[in-house]
Amino acid sequence: MKLPDFSQNNSFKKLLASMGIEYREGVFKGIEWNKSNFDELLGSSEGVEISLSDLKTGAKGILLFNEKPVAVFMRDWRDSNKIRFAKKNNTGSGYPKVHVSMCEKLRENLFGKYIASSNLSGAYKLNIIVNNEVDHEEIAELMVCGYCCAKLNLSKGISAKDLFQNFIPRWIPGDYGINQIRPINAYPSD
Repeated sequence: MKLPDFSQNNSFKKLLASMGIEYREGVFKGIEWNKSNFDELLGSSEGVEISLSDLKTGAKGILLFNEKPVAVFMRDWRDSNKIRFAKKNNTGSGYPKVHVSMCEKLRENLFGKYIASSNLSGAYKLNIIVNNEVDHEEIAELMVCGYCCAKLNLSKGISAKDLFQNFIPRWIPGDYGINQIRPINAYPSD
């Protein structure tokens, strides 16, 4: 099936102009995409928005995106007493959970707005919503979803950082950027 080329439509050009985007033949100024930007974002705590259908499962049921293990989470969260309690008591319990397997909770919300990150530090960027607007952004260390823990035969309450430092390297061979969070083995010269 061939999709129509809307870039040649005057209504489309007017829509772009109303959004402040300059139309250029073949390229829209300000929203050029390149693979290096994508890989950089995917590897950051910010991550990239994905469709759950883009995910695959690897060894032990770990979620993979572009053949790399990823954490999947929802970025936008309403400020609540739970989040304030979590900040005050330095616990991850009030924050959203990270999904690392295709658990039943993730399947329940297949059409949610999910972010994938191959940053294995366990800390991810969240938008805290107050009065239906982003009040502020913060980087928070998140816990792994209890359903994911059950599916992976892990004890409930494990942090994403713990999972990525202690389990993923044993389950999935390869570097996958794990050396970002774990020191490289240093051996003496003799």
